[in-house]
Amino acid sequence: MSIETALMLYETKQEASYLQKAFYFSERSKALLLLSSLYDQEVSIFSGVPNAIIEQEKQFRNSINEYQGKINNEEKRCGEARTKLLDLYRQNLRSAQNEYTIFLQKMKEDYPNYYDLKFDPKIITSEEIQQELSQSNSTLLSYFMGDENIFVFHLEPNSIQVRKIENAKLIAADVITLYELVNDKAKFEFSPQKTYESFADKAGHLYDVLVGPELSESDYDRLTIVPDGVLSYLPFELLLSSQGPAKRNYAVLAYLLNDFAVSYSPSSSIFMLMNEFNHKNERYMGFAPNYEGQNYAGQGKQMENLDFNTAEVSFAAKLFGGDSWIGKDVFEDLFKSNSANVGILHLAMHGEVEDEHPLLSKLYFNSSVNEDGMLHTYEIYGLEIPSQLVILSACNTARGKLVTGEGILSLERAFQYARSASLLSTLWKVDDAASAAITQQFLTGIKEGQPKDVALQQAKLSYLSSATPDKLPPFYWSSFKLTGSIYPLNTQSNPWYVWLGVGLLGICIALFYVRRRLANVSS
Repeated sequence: MSIETALMLYETKQEASYLQKAFYFSERSKALLLLSSLYDQEVSIFSGVPNAIIEQEKQFRNSINEYQGKINNEEKRCGEARTKLLDLYRQNLRSAQNEYTIFLQKMKEDYPNYYDLKFDPKIITSEEIQQELSQSNSTLLSYFMGDENIFVFHLEPNSIQVRKIENAKLIAADVITLYELVNDKAKFEFSPQKTYESFADKAGHLYDVLVGPELSESDYDRLTIVPDGVLSYLPFELLLSSQGPAKRNYAVLAYLLNDFAVSYSPSSSIFMLMNEFNHKNERYMGFAPNYEGQNYAGQGKQMENLDFNTAEVSFAAKLFGGDSWIGKDVFEDLFKSNSANVGILHLAMHGEVEDEHPLLSKLYFNSSVNEDGMLHTYEIYGLEIPSQLVILSACNTARGKLVTGEGILSLERAFQYARSASLLSTLWKVDDAASAAITQQFLTGIKEGQPKDVALQQAKLSYLSSATPDKLPPFYWSSFKLTGSIYPLNTQSNPWYVWLGVGLLGICIALFYVRRRLANVSS
């Protein structure tokens, strides 16, 4: 049964079970490889599989990713020596893949329950998602892009609805047009009025088509988006719920951001799973490299220094009382040796996206004797980074190659594989000053105990209320997106209001016993 068949039966028979089946089929089309990876730890606990087997399976996957990354890297170069090295990597990849196939077959024979759970991961039901939404007091929109139509599932704590949107290809084209417009800084600078009009037209139209019918009737102010296809490139916060003034004035536009704290997830199942991660480490660690005189092997490029990354990380380290690595000794191996024991991981540095070879997308540290300074996606897949929050204030960390059934293969996705609960990332090359302002305000909200989606919403609204008119276009602020857990940081210490409540309770108990004793004395 397909999504469309299930929905046809729902329209005919008006039985909720068919709507729930349609949602299930939509979920099965989203990020199953990531979901399977995230379930690994939970599944192994209940299936009785030895840790050695789990680690061996992980090592096979890491080896395959590493060889694939090295092959992609060598294919970009040339020369006889390179050809020989490329042949060696290809041979090693085939060998690793063959060994992995044999290993999986034996795993299927020896541990059939684990194998079934791992490679056919549990899809969360709509009822389970609704229970999660009642906990967070929020609403969720999950999209499925077909060849001709888009289906949007609207889930709230007590309801589920679905709507068919026709002309999927035209809408996809509009999304790409808007994406290319808002990430082009030059258009906002050199043709400001024309760009303003084009932006307002597309952002208003896409609001009406994609979210208007659902959000106009919602009583909630927190929204999770589960995108599909090219919708993954769209920052929904910049959509416009009503028409603005004809003359350029970004300050007064009716952004979706004004009404909703927005977060994103590759699937509803992953949204629920990442919200349930119980990471408790509160340790902050920030990295802000200085690139002066830094060269990278085989890159033939010199990185420009970032003007505000040092101040951004220094501010956060003071705020959280953690560790900061700033300057020319911000080494890749330093990150790797600490990444498994960090609660808040902050990477304020250059990033680079390889659209055709996503495993080669990278973050730029300083090079050292042991490492080349380029942290590739395929390396992140091999790490454990159980952080509560990862801030990727580098460029393009949420952008990557769009793969049917998996979504965008980005640096952000690699950190999700590494079991990071929440990620703040960017969809395009960000302005350094705007990035620092938004990130600092976001972290201030996090420190105060705000939910992560609310902290980002308030940080963006604060930026919009204080930036100069030339820095108000969505290029400057809408690139940032929050993916994963939306809850406040899981802290060991209780906030002040908890202790106040305990104190007041103690006073009440004391007064009760004093009055009781006085009553006994008087009698």
